[in-house]
Amino acid sequence: MRAWASGLWLFLDPRRLSDVFVLEEATADSEAAQDVARRAREHAGGARAIAERYRLPPVDLAALGALPEGTLGRTFADRMREMGLDPGALPRKSAADDVQYVRAHLYETHDLWHVVLGFGVDVAGELGVQAAYAAQNGGALPRLLITGGLLHGLVFARADWPARLAAVARGYDLARRAQPLFGVRWHELYEEPLARVRERLAIAAA
Repeated sequence: MRAWASGLWLFLDPRRLSDVFVLEEATADSEAAQDVARRAREHAGGARAIAERYRLPPVDLAALGALPEGTLGRTFADRMREMGLDPGALPRKSAADDVQYVRAHLYETHDLWHVVLGFGVDVAGELGVQAAYAAQNGGALPRLLITGGLLHGLVFARADWPARLAAVARGYDLARRAQPLFGVRWHELYEEPLARVRERLAIAAA
């Protein structure tokens, strides 16, 4: 019932992050969640990350903000500061098994996907990242959020609907062409120019 209520609230307001977390918990033990973990194990980077339980080290925004302009780390820090967010304040999710680990890894690297894919943090940008998740990872939650975000646009935000649809199409296409992003050791790339990181991961220029 709580998941249904959260789905309704998200339909009325797609910006309600707390309800996204409720839906994530509701789908955590589903067959679709198992499938996400299976797909992650199918490529070398994902299999290595799962085997080693790679976790993104605590993010030091001050240190990243001191990196040269245009690097991945500096761009990430600038984006977080613009939004008034501190990744270091995120709770550390449990990773007791493969499914939990995959969820935890995606959770703590989510904002980096935004940066490398070139999506903002408005509703359209979030749907673009969810489309990238759907293309590379599968799972039930991205499909739910995309469907809800597009339906909300048709009913309540028609002026924004074309941007949302375009973001979904772009996110899906970018991710289908890109190298797998799950398991990337982002902290090892912070000092690299963002353009070079995108080139390495076969992500078209944002």
